[in-house]
Amino acid sequence: FRSERAIFGTGSWKIAQLHWAITPPSEGAINWKWYDEHIRDWEAKYPQSVTAHIVHAQYYTSFAWNARGGEDSDKVKPDAWPLFEERLAEANKQLAMASRLAQKSPMFWHAGFTVALGQGWPKEAAIKWFKAAKEAYPDYWGFDAALYQYLLPRWYGEEGEWEKMALDEIKRPGGLAEEGYARAVLGMEMYHKNVFKETKADWQIVKTGFLQMREKYPTSKLILNQFAFVAILAEDRQTAMPLFKEIGVHPDPGVWGSVAQYKDNRNWVNGGRY
Repeated sequence: FRSERAIFGTGSWKIAQLHWAITPPSEGAINWKWYDEHIRDWEAKYPQSVTAHIVHAQYYTSFAWNARGGEDSDKVKPDAWPLFEERLAEANKQLAMASRLAQKSPMFWHAGFTVALGQGWPKEAAIKWFKAAKEAYPDYWGFDAALYQYLLPRWYGEEGEWEKMALDEIKRPGGLAEEGYARAVLGMEMYHKNVFKETKADWQIVKTGFLQMREKYPTSKLILNQFAFVAILAEDRQTAMPLFKEIGVHPDPGVWGSVAQYKDNRNWVNGGRY
């Protein structure tokens, strides 16, 4: 997956999906000791495995956010901060070890953004990290939303800052142009009720990006559903109508949340007629 830069028929990198599949979530009943023991066993058997060290770093970042919780900083319990900082420091150590190995992976850079967010890296350092990541993997689109999350005004950025950077990324040599922009905006949607109404995200560029994705990945039901979803957010009934017709009665629940929500949106697209 790493050496071939393998992707699925959705444009998603297989190495990224592997990491996300085996990294414990920060919430829920997690046996953290079990995970740690198994990752350490992996590292002992394969000391030159960059993937093992990155997974360990991601384990520690998830473990750190487990201690902190998802509340605003002023609502975090005082005794949670030392654990949060200690575990992020351990994640940083794992990334430092990974950086010295011959094997390279885009997930090294991706994991660093979570550490940057938690430790509050200076903005110059976070952007420098992003530029280095893009120099190594200009077509890895996961970096974009990871940095833009950091640049949200609720964290360390200014109003309109991530949107401007997203526009600049369209011109990157070897990058994904409008497709990369569209994927980034979709990634930022989770931080807003409507990313087009609450930010300066450009729907026409997003639309162009999804048209590019549909041409590259014509059989992807995920991209079809995502395109319809963002068309709804943009209130573009004309674009959404043929997409909903193509989806029919088989929506992707991971995109819509529920069949009922999908039907509500389809009803709007059809002017109140199912």
